[in-house]
Amino acid sequence: MVKTTNFEFVKTLWQQYRPVWQFLLIFFGVYSVLSSTYFFYLNQATSMGQIVDPLTAFVGRWVHWIFGLIGVNASVAPWDGGGGLVISIGGKAIAQLVEGCNAVSLMILFISFILATARGFLKTFGFLITGLVIIFTVNLARIVLISLAIFQWASLTNMLHDLVFPAIIYGTVLVLWLSWVMAIKSKKVAE
Repeated sequence: MVKTTNFEFVKTLWQQYRPVWQFLLIFFGVYSVLSSTYFFYLNQATSMGQIVDPLTAFVGRWVHWIFGLIGVNASVAPWDGGGGLVISIGGKAIAQLVEGCNAVSLMILFISFILATARGFLKTFGFLITGLVIIFTVNLARIVLISLAIFQWASLTNMLHDLVFPAIIYGTVLVLWLSWVMAIKSKKVAE
């Protein structure tokens, strides 16, 4: 019977499951760095006295532009009740646009997954940029649609906000992840 040391056991586990360990280390490393950076950014914005962080304000400007584009009499303005923006349609306050609505945390999750499974700089970078644009665009459409839906069917607010519209944005990220996995898997099979 051969006696192995703890170091040899760990080394064997590392070698045997290297792709899994590598994925986990990169995923959680990237996620930790980006999340910490984002939370530092939010704290800086708050400490500078900004009612709305610049990224959420940027999303608010796009949402307002889309409403104008589709001919809806809407406004997106700072909310008097605290942080965030209020979306009003026809002069009626419909929804609050807060930091969590800007999809940055979800983008960080997306970036972490893609970098943890990266396959070539150009392919990975191209997919990252494309995916981030898709997430941003779907998120804008989601905010506009939920606002219009709440304006039309206020009694469905909770269901729309808590179920339907999160499913849209999370579903989009899931489809992007699956597309990425299929793309790198098909390349591996082709090789």
